[in-house]
Order: sequence, then C-alpha cells, then structure tokens
Amino acid sequence: MLARVAVAFLLAVTAACHEDGLPASEPADLAPADAAPDLACPAHLTGCGGSCVNLKTDNNNCGACGSVCTRSSVCTGGGCTCNCQAGYTNCPNAPICCVNLIDDTSNCGACGVVCPAGESCGGGVCSSCPSGLAMCSGRCVDLFRDPDNCGACGNTCPSGEGCWGRCGCPDETCNRVCVYTGNDPTNCGTCGNVCPAGTGCGFGVCK
Repeated sequence: MLARVAVAFLLAVTAACHEDGLPASEPADLAPADAAPDLACPAHLTGCGGSCVNLKTDNNNCGACGSVCTRSSVCTGGGCTCNCQAGYTNCPNAPICCVNLIDDTSNCGACGVVCPAGESCGGGVCSSCPSGLAMCSGRCVDLFRDPDNCGACGNTCPSGEGCWGRCGCPDETCNRVCVYTGNDPTNCGTCGNVCPAGTGCGFGVCK
C-alpha cells in the first residue's frame, strides 16, 4: 500500500514540472545565450559597442555613441570641429568639413555663396568660364598658370617668372610658363626644343 502511495506522489510531482526541471509555478529566469554583461567603465568614459570611450574626444563616438566626425574634423569637447589645412575654410553648410573658396561652386569666395546653374567658381568668383578657369577682365584664365593673373585676377608675376598657383616655378621656366624639360615635347631638354611628330620626350631627349 505504501509503495502505491509513493508512486502516485512521484507522478504528481513530475506532472507539475517543466522539461527543464523547474516548477510550473516559477518561470525560468535565464539570460539569453548571446547576452553580454554590462560594461563597467570608469566615471569619465562611456560604454559604446563593447568598448569604453571618451565621448568628448572619440572621433567615432563624438558626443554620443555612433556619432562619427567626418574626414579632416576632430572631436573636441563632444563636438566635431574642423581642422582645415592652409587654403581651406570651415563652412558649416558644406557636406565636407573644409572647402576651397577659390573653386567651390557652393561656397564661392565665401561660405554659402552658391554659383548659378551652369556657372563655375574660379578665383572665388562665379562665372560662365569652364571649370578650373576664372573670369578676369572679361576673359577666362587659368589662375594656376597665368603669370598675369597668378592665384588671383591682376596678380602679375615679376618679369621672367612663371606661375604655378603662385609666382615661381618648381622646375624650369620657358617664356614665363612653368615646364619640366625632362618630359615636355615642346620644350624637351631645353626651352623651345620641339620633338618631331610621332615622338615624345623622356629624360630631356626626343624619342
């Protein structure tokens, strides 16, 4: 008789349990298999993507997790600030951090100055000149190579000097034009030496 009572008791207990062995009246309190423990960071750091970062200086988490500073900008005090090289300007409306006011059609001459449709920016002035050229005294010129408008309209280089964005050539000067006689087929080896048709210039020799 006692054996039958024991068997009945065991059957009742088994029916009241889940397959994982926990009583039906007590739900399982198990963490998901992929859950990670909370990241413990020092007081001045914040947990972002499994790493402790400083939101005031981290370029990939500037001010908030996942807030990335663009190229040429740095995170300072929790905000992205531009670190522009010489000749470039930080324009808040620009899609990139630093722009060149000399030839940027959306910031031509100053931040926010947008050239009309069909016009380009040259020398910081909107004009109908092809891209890369600027309007100076009614004609389109290359401010990078024009010795009479070197870097800006009306900026004339001294006699005998060429223009390469500024007065003075990095290599040789031929008739106030900057050239490299090592590979220039119209000034091969020396100014005015033109290579025959069908040949080129290499190391200052027509080939």
